[in-house]
Amino acid sequence: MGYPCEISYVNTEDGYILEMDRVPHGLNGTTPAAGNTTRRYPVLFLPAFAGASDMWFLNYPTESPGK
Repeated sequence: MGYPCEISYVNTEDGYILEMDRVPHGLNGTTPAAGNTTRRYPVLFLPAFAGASDMWFLNYPTESPGK
């Protein structure tokens, strides 16, 4: 439906479990070619109070932040 998403879980020292979401490539399904030196910068999306991180990935492509 929206952007592809890889989900990982991180355990913190104080016992919390955090969900980390990663977008491996854009909507067209291609990843950068080997040897491509174009820098891709990380982006931090913060959900609103009582929101979940997957809310950024469940939209249709025309309604996603990267449209």
